[in-house]
Amino acid sequence: MLRESTPVKVVGSAKNRQKVAIILEDIYQKDGRVYVRYAIENGGSRIYLPTTPAVFALKSLHSAQSLVGLANSQLAGDVQLRWKEEAPVPVVPGEMQASGRQAGKTAHGIVAFELPQGAGNGQRTVVTLRFPEDGVNSVNAVLVL
Repeated sequence: MLRESTPVKVVGSAKNRQKVAIILEDIYQKDGRVYVRYAIENGGSRIYLPTTPAVFALKSLHSAQSLVGLANSQLAGDVQLRWKEEAPVPVVPGEMQASGRQAGKTAHGIVAFELPQGAGNGQRTVVTLRFPEDGVNSVNAVLVL
C-alpha cells in the first residue's frame, strides 16, 4: 500500500508556534477509503498523548487561493481558509507508534477514513484531522483531497 501512496506536499509557510505539530506524509485511496500516514512532532517539554484523530469534512469553503491544483496537499497555518460547516467523517481505528510521544521526539501513525460524501464532484474535498489538544493549543492538520 505505501508503495502506491502519494506524498503529501505542504502548501504555505509552516510558521508553527505550536508545541505539537502534525505533518501529513503520504496518502492512499482505495475502495472509497482514504489512508493517511502522518508524523507527530512533539516540540514541547511534556509528554503528548495522541489518539486516533477525529476527521471532519469542511463545507462551504472560502479560500484566498484556488484549491483545484492542491490535491494531496496539507495546508499550513498561513493559508487563509474559512468554512461554515463541518461534517464528521467515519474513521477506522488507527495505528500509532508509542515511543515518540516523549518531549522532543517524533511519532508516526496511520489513520483511515471513509471518503466524504460529495467528494470527486469537480471540487476539492478538504478535511481536517483533529487530534487531542497539547494542553495549550489545538492540534490538527488540514488536507486537500
